[in-house]
Amino acid sequence: MPLSEQIGLEDIPGDQAIWRFLDRRKLSDLTSSGSLRLSRISELRKLDQRESRLPSVIREVLQRFSLNEDGTAFVDEMLKACEDQAFDTFASCWFLPGTREEELRMWQEFGGGNEGGVRISSTLRCLLSSLPTNGRRLFGIGHVRYIRDDISYPEVLALGQYHSMPFLLKLEDHINEREIRLFERFRLPQMHWDVRQEQPPCTRFRIADTNLIGSIGISPMCSSAIVQDITDELMQWRFPRTLIEVNAGTNESWLRPSRYLSPVP
Repeated sequence: MPLSEQIGLEDIPGDQAIWRFLDRRKLSDLTSSGSLRLSRISELRKLDQRESRLPSVIREVLQRFSLNEDGTAFVDEMLKACEDQAFDTFASCWFLPGTREEELRMWQEFGGGNEGGVRISSTLRCLLSSLPTNGRRLFGIGHVRYIRDDISYPEVLALGQYHSMPFLLKLEDHINEREIRLFERFRLPQMHWDVRQEQPPCTRFRIADTNLIGSIGISPMCSSAIVQDITDELMQWRFPRTLIEVNAGTNESWLRPSRYLSPVP
């Protein structure tokens, strides 16, 4: 298994269920490409400006001990290099199951809301076993840590490996996401990404012949017409109707249990 880093997973078993929410656009990308897309982490800053940023207390403490302007410049450059990992690291965000209320929040934020989407259900072990065996690709996986905005310097030091991996740190505002982040380091000059047809930059690996997908749930927040559209799209991706459980509903169908379908063995 081409896994170079595992962070914060000591208490998470391999059979732990994990979810990946997709809106309609991302679902179409999955079904048309048969691959899992990893987004460049710097792109996630469009949704969260604090994405892949170090706690401000680190800069404050280090600059306090800088003896001159050269020392301050060195601190700035060092911290920038750490945060700039966001431009060389690509991620697929998965989530640990939570309460019904938390699940509905995830549907709204990541699963397309009333416009419809799906939730891939898998396990940590299946996700890792689906990774390509190309030894030149460096994958890692980490359990995101949630910290206070006013975290103290001793608390930062206690984070261990996390303080050198800001892309695995998020503020407590996001704690209900319970995120597991699959990531790939891919260091290439920006000119390599600028000439790529697919923008914004991403990396991918094929999942068509893996056991990554245990089941797919269609959003319980969308109308029955959208449910049918999503069902048809999934059937074109070799999902038989006999394995699709659909309850007719309206936009109020989020009150009902999620609908699931399973891929062809």
